[in-house]
Amino acid sequence: MKRLLTALAASVIATCQTAAATPFCPELGQTDMLPKTYQKRGPFYSDPQSGWILGADQLKSDFKVGSEAAALLREIARAFDAAGTQLVVLSAPPRPLFVPDAALADAGVPDSYRRAAVSDAFGEYIASLNAAGIVAPDLRDIAKTDAGHAYYFHRDTHWTPYGAFLSAAALAQRVTSETVPAPAFDARYSEKGSLSAVAEAVCGARPAPETVPQASYAKTGALLGDTGSQQIALVGTSFSDRYKRDAYQVADALAHAFKADVVNVSLTGGGMTGSMIAFLSDPRLDLSTFDYVVWESPYTAPLTQVAGLRHVLGHLKARAAQDTLALADTKISENWEHVRTGFDAAHYAALRVTLPGVTVGAVSLELIAKDGSKHRYKLTKSKRVPQARRTEVWTLALDGLPQKRIERFKIKVSDPKGQTVGALALLR
Repeated sequence: MKRLLTALAASVIATCQTAAATPFCPELGQTDMLPKTYQKRGPFYSDPQSGWILGADQLKSDFKVGSEAAALLREIARAFDAAGTQLVVLSAPPRPLFVPDAALADAGVPDSYRRAAVSDAFGEYIASLNAAGIVAPDLRDIAKTDAGHAYYFHRDTHWTPYGAFLSAAALAQRVTSETVPAPAFDARYSEKGSLSAVAEAVCGARPAPETVPQASYAKTGALLGDTGSQQIALVGTSFSDRYKRDAYQVADALAHAFKADVVNVSLTGGGMTGSMIAFLSDPRLDLSTFDYVVWESPYTAPLTQVAGLRHVLGHLKARAAQDTLALADTKISENWEHVRTGFDAAHYAALRVTLPGVTVGAVSLELIAKDGSKHRYKLTKSKRVPQARRTEVWTLALDGLPQKRIERFKIKVSDPKGQTVGALALLR
């Protein structure tokens, strides 16, 4: 991989066209001067000379995988394996790791930001995924090469087509131990940039688009429908579904790296679980048809949230369930509704909640154990998931609950859509 990076870096970086320096305004760095829609992401740090813009939300370093999350990741890996496929993860590292030292300093990033500590935290996260049996390459290594400065756009939060290729190649090399030949980066891609939109909204002037190299992937070899080819499902975020299309050629890069057919079911705006829940909810899906399921989950949506992992694992358990026990019907409300029926979680795989008409928003469950302890889980579905890929089914895997004997529980729904009754069932 290192040889590949060295060989490509000079030609690709040389052809990157960074727009002439734009005088970003000081208001970008003042949260109270930002439009409300941007305040949660700000303040923004910018370097007019290099053109880099970073949001304060990109400086976070919360990648800790707790013991419960680690156990759930192991179970998710086993569930995919039992279904006849292998789950692998492609996770773009924190964007500031790829910004040159001088640009980071000139942008005014605060001294409290410790890049080495963030890098170490992300490395531990990737190590946790691998320890759970999920192959995940440590893409931080790319930041240490000359290729690193071309991995991300300067004024957009996503990787470039070049960064996407390097990531796909690293994943393929981890899985197959084979070196991936580089495609020809002889085309061009122009990115208008989400962070340029912030600059325009705050400063009144939009920086010029960034033009970067784009690959020309050969159309020979693995062709769609070729039964001799490996099959891959790409389940990801806007990194693989930018502008509701694969703008950065992630599927092409994976097809090239693995010599495989790739089905891209990624979704913009679905967060950590959106595309995976939609993927697993498809009644036509046969997981065994895929050699690999690539879960593209960048540093902005790490696989660390327990409720989200339980939600995904619950859908996997539902696909494999052999028996269903109707538990109760309950009123749907924005307020907590009490379900007096209890169960022993040791005997069941998942709790399924079917809510007519409720396909987005949040379902909160509070499980109350026999000893009085309470454990709360919030299952979420984004309204940005297309209508055709939504489901009224919400699931909570029961593996490894802190307490097995559930005496009773409570449920509430963020937006009940005027319906009155939901059906609760246990799966095994």
